[in-house]
Amino acid sequence: MDFRIRESRKPQGRRTLVREREEYCADARSRLNTAYMTCAYLGGSTGSWLGIRVWGQAGW
Repeated sequence: MDFRIRESRKPQGRRTLVREREEYCADARSRLNTAYMTCAYLGGSTGSWLGIRVWGQAGW
């Protein structure tokens, strides 16, 4: 435990900063993918709902 505390207080070098940036980019990609999939799901379900309503009204 004490070793980890001392390690976290070390000055950050280039490798550490690059690794943090890669982790941040992975987190950002994950959030963007979640937003995309949520919108795709909501768009598909809304389109299905509207299609059922239009078919019920107009009969196509």
